[in-house]
Amino acid sequence: MAVQTISQRFPLLAHNRPFRWLWISTFFTTFEDVLAFTALTLYVLGLSGSGAALASLFALQTLMALLAGPLAGMVSDRFNRKRVWLAASGVIALTYSLYPFAESLEQLYVLVAIVGVAFTFARNAGLSLLPDLVEEKSLVDANALLSVNFNAALIVAPLVGGGLVAAFGAHAAFYLLAGLRVTAILCVSRIAYRRAGPAVTLARHWLDDLREGLQYARAHAEVRPLLLTALGTNLGVGALQVLEPLLVTQVLGQGAGGYGLLLSVAGLGAMSGSLLIPRVTARWPIFHVFAMSVLLTGLSFFPYAHLLWFPVTLIIVIPQTATWVMGNVLSDTIVQRSVQGAVRGRIFGLFMLIHNAMTLLAMGLLALLVDRVGVALLMDAAGLIYAGAGVYALLVMRRFAAQAAVSTA
Repeated sequence: MAVQTISQRFPLLAHNRPFRWLWISTFFTTFEDVLAFTALTLYVLGLSGSGAALASLFALQTLMALLAGPLAGMVSDRFNRKRVWLAASGVIALTYSLYPFAESLEQLYVLVAIVGVAFTFARNAGLSLLPDLVEEKSLVDANALLSVNFNAALIVAPLVGGGLVAAFGAHAAFYLLAGLRVTAILCVSRIAYRRAGPAVTLARHWLDDLREGLQYARAHAEVRPLLLTALGTNLGVGALQVLEPLLVTQVLGQGAGGYGLLLSVAGLGAMSGSLLIPRVTARWPIFHVFAMSVLLTGLSFFPYAHLLWFPVTLIIVIPQTATWVMGNVLSDTIVQRSVQGAVRGRIFGLFMLIHNAMTLLAMGLLALLVDRVGVALLMDAAGLIYAGAGVYALLVMRRFAAQAAVSTA
């Protein structure tokens, strides 16, 4: 009976063996990702007692991903994506196992930088690989199922990471990270992979590859507005990542415990967004749902900044993270559906470049302004930027929705 229910509700998991192995692997890698963030944060704070050291860690991770994004896309387009993922994941697992041997923060930062680069290669290959395993009509369901793993990890992994570090020290968490990645490698190695689509001869030189990807993005009617929307959304959410803990711990006076509770509630909201995606996109065009998700996420910033009562904040964060997850998942799905396989990695590389560049820009601006301007006003500004991106997306995506309706008819 249980098997039959799973087969009916999640046919991709029941009937698509390659996707099933990929989905299982993401269970381990997403748990590993959130656990790594928790363990490294606690370890660096415990080792240095310095907020500046922690800020340097986050800036280093973002910078490495920023620099690696375009190259990761070119590698993903040139070579077998499964092998790229496996090679990058091997580097990640090996480097995690070296974390306990770092004798200083500087040595740890070098290892963190290596993981940041390798993780970017693995993520790009994974995003580009999915359309080769799943039919186009099933990409929404596939991305929604993959996002469920991340959202579940967001709820559970911080608790596991904090408890593990408290009980056995950060070194135990680091070895667990390596074990999780090795387990994921074993899963992906079981995937029978054959690149979908016709063989395309890539440019001979790497710079030609990069130029070809940029020209494709500039000329593509759907990718171009998605990239422009991403400029606003990533700047807005980058600001939120800094302002949110300040709002909860300082403005609302809830301390670290209140912020941890907020993150857990946010995980529940994100999970609900993942589960809603198949139902909502079955009723409305994917372009329209994407644009509305962006707009609603941006509008949620304003009550967040001004209804300064913690129970209300906990309520607001649920729909906020639900629509945020929906926007991210549907953006990936639109790219996977509409972009040719031969350039898909480079397009995802551009999105990674924008994400990390806007995150660094937001952090830099807030470092200069937060003490002078205040949390509420800066959150209003971030909301205006995010909601403005949603309005732009809604205006542009309505045309795509109309075209999709015509082609379906």
